[in-house]
Amino acid sequence: MKVAAFCTSGIKVPGKALAVLVFFAFIFFNAHAQGDSSDSSHNFLVGRTTITYKSTCHGTQSGVVFISLHENEETAAVTANRFLDSLGSHCLVQLVHDKQRLLSVSFLGKTYRLDPNRMWSKQGLEANLRYLNKRFPDELVTQLQRHTLRFRKQFFFNRRLVVALHNNTNNGFSVRSFMKGGGNYQDALEVHLNPAHDPDNFFIVTEQPHFTHLKQLGYSVVLHKRKTSFDDGSLSFLCARNNIPYINAEVEEGNSEKQSEMLMVIHDLINTRLNDQSTSRN
Repeated sequence: MKVAAFCTSGIKVPGKALAVLVFFAFIFFNAHAQGDSSDSSHNFLVGRTTITYKSTCHGTQSGVVFISLHENEETAAVTANRFLDSLGSHCLVQLVHDKQRLLSVSFLGKTYRLDPNRMWSKQGLEANLRYLNKRFPDELVTQLQRHTLRFRKQFFFNRRLVVALHNNTNNGFSVRSFMKGGGNYQDALEVHLNPAHDPDNFFIVTEQPHFTHLKQLGYSVVLHKRKTSFDDGSLSFLCARNNIPYINAEVEEGNSEKQSEMLMVIHDLINTRLNDQSTSRN
């Protein structure tokens, strides 16, 4: 790809300034060369509630899907949309549910709440419905499972990589949650903590090479187990169980700069390691 030359007309441009100009020129031309983004909605009926996912695809598709399930985690989705638009590649799928973390489903005259990142296995779904509602009809579980199966067939399977986007709160869920004494300790096969970094900003992966790569770059990262005694119904378990490469970029809410940085790391991984693997198989 050719980048337009900058005519300085005898004016000396500092090296750093020229580098910045070239970078933004590359982003501009690359984004527009890939084509415009396109939006589409995908609706799934459960009881009397329509569960809607918004899919925004940018230019060339790559077999990689970015997913945001908690609509109240705005930093993740907004930053990812801007980032993918600048790249001109990949799709972002967002669950739309009134800017709330939990889904509300109207079923047989009652309203039930559930965490959309706890409905990807029967065991996790039932545990989450029980925790948030105490009682629920079996038919609700059946319809929600039917919905998740349709969604999985449409967006997950035959993907080279699923990238989950999440935000957390300060001193809440962090990489330390997967260390001894943490609530998710049983889910981790291996954990790397960089003590110089904010523990709220970290990766969760299902592939050993991805874990090693991110650890070498100095990031805090968790290698998720493929099987545990309890499947909590999260996307990480779904992908691990079905051998779908998965990366979760967990960032403290409001830190869009760190979110962008970690998305760039994932993008570099896609362009190097994933593409190298595809080439070696051909």
